[in-house]
Amino acid sequence: MFPRALALLLTLGSAASFPVKWCLDYKPIGHVRTDPIINPACLSDHVHTFYGPGRLRPETTIADLEATPISETSGQVVDNKSLYWHPTVYKVDTDPVTSIKTYTRSMISSTTTYYRFDDTRRAEVVPFPKGLVMIGGRGADSTTDSECCSITDEDCVFGSETGQIFPSNPCPLFSIWMEFPICWNGELDSLDHSSHVAYTTDGTLDGPCPSSHQAGRFPQIQVFVRLESYPGGEHILSDGSDTLHADFMNAWDNDKLSSIIDECQPADLANEDACGCEDFFTLRTPEAPELDVAEVDIARAAPAPTVVEPEEEEEEEEEEEPEEEEEDEEEPEEEEEEEEEEEPEEEEDETEEEEEGETEEGDEEEDEGEEVGEEEEDEEEEMGFEVTLVNTRGTITPEPVDVVVGSLPRGACVGEILPATSGV
Repeated sequence: MFPRALALLLTLGSAASFPVKWCLDYKPIGHVRTDPIINPACLSDHVHTFYGPGRLRPETTIADLEATPISETSGQVVDNKSLYWHPTVYKVDTDPVTSIKTYTRSMISSTTTYYRFDDTRRAEVVPFPKGLVMIGGRGADSTTDSECCSITDEDCVFGSETGQIFPSNPCPLFSIWMEFPICWNGELDSLDHSSHVAYTTDGTLDGPCPSSHQAGRFPQIQVFVRLESYPGGEHILSDGSDTLHADFMNAWDNDKLSSIIDECQPADLANEDACGCEDFFTLRTPEAPELDVAEVDIARAAPAPTVVEPEEEEEEEEEEEPEEEEEDEEEPEEEEEEEEEEEPEEEEDETEEEEEGETEEGDEEEDEGEEVGEEEEDEEEEMGFEVTLVNTRGTITPEPVDVVVGSLPRGACVGEILPATSGV
């Protein structure tokens, strides 16, 4: 896990600051080329990694999040169905001969959202209002940092010290994080999805808010993304930036969040584990499984038919064949003679099935290698519009879930679905 000692240092803000803090752990729920805040009608120009409810379509709303069964989220707290996302992390490998770059999506081991506020400012802290969305981590006042740590968490190198957010050297545990602003002007959103919130004027947790943002102070959200067995070398965020930003759609239970703000006390600062407020949560039972994106039903991102991989069908056939042979052995000799006469036809059928399986495997490999994501014509007609994406920065391996069809009229996004020139 992430070194709690560093998390504790980050909560202090200043010598007089007493933080109230709680920590929510997540696994990614999907890697999808959507952004429900910036692009609610079309696809995003780069891939995002999502946490929370498995509602990843472009037109996802807060009402959709609130209606999501807790079993279809990647979080553990029933009282919070908020959705978080950030640009996806990729490992970049360059062919020494052709100079072609290959982007491999990095496997995130876990992500934690830390919520915190200063106890001396408790009277000013308000829960996130229903309908609030915001983007944090952009602009001169934002903070992005990273660390590469040994397995003991005692030997860490910070990106802010080396000037490399993604270090070139490998390490057992790599973390990158950002902070959302906490000062609010009273609006639920803004044209840039950022200016209705602001960081404190001195950048600390207990610092003053700008005069333009005096409607209240939110608990600050910190997003920590962790990669175990970090390989070093070149890495990139899918938007091409060297700073991590994140998006937030609020779907907290307002009463529950209000009770935390009103009643939860600061954690024991003498303890390395500075997280608290767990008694206020309703935890799901059983705990969320450790989801891998490959296991996530793609229908959560887009209502497409479930695809059965050809390899799985072949494995099932191979498993069934011995049973058929055993049944054949038990039949009388006369039936065996009849079967021998029919064998040529069966062999022909098996040959045809093998050829079909090879064709399906070939088609699948061809689809994975393509840089253009597209649905079959009948699916396009059913979903309402076709999607064409061209990745101009190289191949992506393994291919993330980066194409989503929606229920919009055909042609509604013409001119808005662009090649991913600014990101993977």
